[in-house]
Amino acid sequence: MQTNLASNSIIHHIMKGNTMNRQCVFMVALIVVAGVAYSQGTQPAAPTPATQPAAPAQTTGAAAPAQASQAAAPASVTASLNKTLGVFVFPAKDQKPEQQSADEQACYSWAVQQSGVDPLNMTATKPDTVAKGPDGSAVKGAAKGAVAGVAIGAIAGDAGKGAAIGAAAGGMAGASGGKKKQKQAEDKAKKDAAAADQAKIDSFKKAYSACLDGKGYSVK
Repeated sequence: MQTNLASNSIIHHIMKGNTMNRQCVFMVALIVVAGVAYSQGTQPAAPTPATQPAAPAQTTGAAAPAQASQAAAPASVTASLNKTLGVFVFPAKDQKPEQQSADEQACYSWAVQQSGVDPLNMTATKPDTVAKGPDGSAVKGAAKGAVAGVAIGAIAGDAGKGAAIGAAAGGMAGASGGKKKQKQAEDKAKKDAAAADQAKIDSFKKAYSACLDGKGYSVK
């Protein structure tokens, strides 16, 4: 609107003046109009607001333990093996934990192949079955008791009654002795089974220790 009013005013003055004045005024008018138009067309644009950075995603309580478990190194199988064998493995050549774990795993596999025993997957030996039938102890005890009873009965004046009493007492003593022997046999069978299992573990332990010793570890 202001540009139009200025133009109309200049044109009005041009019409009233002479030719020279008209040309001068016309040139001035063009310059004014061009300047006004330029000033209106080059207004600086309003600054665009900066984009706010997105807030970081909050880690939920359920996700935090999962991330922690992923970061944690998995437990070595040989840690349980060493505990079962009751051994301590020392890196005598300053081997790194990762290297020691790999060497223990390799020696574990090698020892299983050499000994035929896997302590982590071993089935316990069953004790031998002990027969629980009569073994003649009661009969022998009754016979011995009867003989002793005859002698005692003869002194008392009734050998037959003494023999019967002696046989009953001897039979009870013989049965008690039979149970004791059976219990002893069962205990021996359990000890023999445990000794067989220990011999297997010792065979594996010997191979396992020899392998680790060859790789530069001290095993105690």
